[in-house]
Amino acid sequence: MPPKRFEKVSPDEASKDNKLLTQIFSVAPKPREPPKKGRKKKGRGRGRPAKKQPPAPPTELPQVTEVEIIPPPPEKEKSEAARKVPAQRTDWSKGDALAKLKKAVADFKNKRGDLWEEGISANQFAKKCQIPQSTFKKHVTGKQTIGKSTGRTPLLDSSQKQFVSDIIRRYDRGNEGLSNQGAAQVVQDLSPSLTMVQSRRCVKRMRKEGDHGLTRNIVKAQDSTTKRTGITIPQQYRWHKLIDAAFEELRTKNTGFCPKTRQGFGELMYHFIL
Repeated sequence: MPPKRFEKVSPDEASKDNKLLTQIFSVAPKPREPPKKGRKKKGRGRGRPAKKQPPAPPTELPQVTEVEIIPPPPEKEKSEAARKVPAQRTDWSKGDALAKLKKAVADFKNKRGDLWEEGISANQFAKKCQIPQSTFKKHVTGKQTIGKSTGRTPLLDSSQKQFVSDIIRRYDRGNEGLSNQGAAQVVQDLSPSLTMVQSRRCVKRMRKEGDHGLTRNIVKAQDSTTKRTGITIPQQYRWHKLIDAAFEELRTKNTGFCPKTRQGFGELMYHFIL
C-alpha cells in the first residue's frame, strides 16, 4: 500500500484552523439583549413648540449687617380651668364640715348670725355659707337628719370608731401592737352583735378612711440598737415601782433642811439625780 500523501496548504489557510488553548477554554460571552419593542419617536411631538424664555436675572440677596435674634413666642398662660385643682368630696356628717352645717342651719331657722339678711332665700344663704344648695336645703326642710351620712347605716358611729382607734394606738405606744385579728376583737368586744367578719371589715374601712389616726396597713416598728422597742408595759411598771421605792427610802433617811435654801431633801433630790 503506497503511503498517504497530504495536500499542501498555504500558511494563511492553516492559521484559520489553529486556535489557542485560552480561546478553547475561555468563558462564553453573554448573549446580547434583544432590542426593545416599540417604535422610536422621531422629531418633535404634537402641538406648537414652546417659546424659549430668557433666563431670569440673578436675585440680589440683602446684605445683613447685624444678626437679628428673634425671641421665641411666649408660652400661653394656662386657663383657670386647667390650673384649678379638682375639688374633693366633702363629708357633711362629721368633723368641721358637720359643725359648719349645724351652725348654718341653726342661723337660718332662727334668723340670726352675721350672714343673715331679711328676705334672703335658702339658696342665697347656702351660697354665702359656701355649702351646696341641695345639701343645705335637705337639712333645712328635714328630709335628711343632721349628722347622718347617706347610704347604709354604718356598723359603728364616729365616736365608737374614735374609741377603737384610741385603743389601737395605745397598744402601739406600749410596743404591743395589735394585728388585724386583735383589732377586730376589740371591735367585737365593743359591739357584741357584730360577727368577726363584720368586725374585720369595719377595721379595714377605718384604716382606709384614715380619719382616726390609723395607717392603711400594719407598720412594723424598726428595731433600735438598745432594744428600746422591746420594752413592754409590765417592764415599765416594775421600773417605776423600783424608782419610787428608792426615792421613798432616801426621803426617810435624809431628814433636815438645806442650810442655804431651807428646803427639805424631798424637794431637792430630783436636782441631783440624772
